[in-house]
Amino acid sequence: MATLERALCGQSPLLALILDTLPLGVGIYDHHGHLVHSNALIHPYVGLIGQASRDPTQMDRWRGYDGDDKPITLDRYPGNRALRVETVLPGIDFLHRAQDGSERWIRVGAAPVRGEAIVVLVVQDIDDLKRATQRVDAASAELACGWVSNHDPSRMLLNNLQYKEISIPNGVTIGADRDPSSPIY
Repeated sequence: MATLERALCGQSPLLALILDTLPLGVGIYDHHGHLVHSNALIHPYVGLIGQASRDPTQMDRWRGYDGDDKPITLDRYPGNRALRVETVLPGIDFLHRAQDGSERWIRVGAAPVRGEAIVVLVVQDIDDLKRATQRVDAASAELACGWVSNHDPSRMLLNNLQYKEISIPNGVTIGADRDPSSPIY
């Protein structure tokens, strides 16, 4: 049995302390994909590697996307890649649906431990960052198209006319105190 594997089997207090103080979900898996040790933050996401990740009842809760926001297949999941001795860093973005139906964006990275039959998987909640980025991208696309909704100057002028009275030459008044019977109302 390798050194790290022996330490994990004994659940070294130092290792447990290190894992529990990290602000990320961390899972350590054996070469069969079985969870050997973890911290509490990974528990909602267990099933990213090994037999549980192949469970069809759980797979519909996971949608992974590559850097171009294209869906990935199960064989491209970070845990499965790490079992094939690939390092997946900084990770792959997943939209994870919890049992209560809520969805959150998470980033999952994984790496094999060289010389050991162990894989380390790291989960980071990136929901706020991902959704903010999506809003910025949508706003940029809107600006690029030249359509600026409520910030359009003509729309701003029309909205302001609801609250102000404007006099123009020839004695015509446009604004809030208009006569409803007027043809210009």
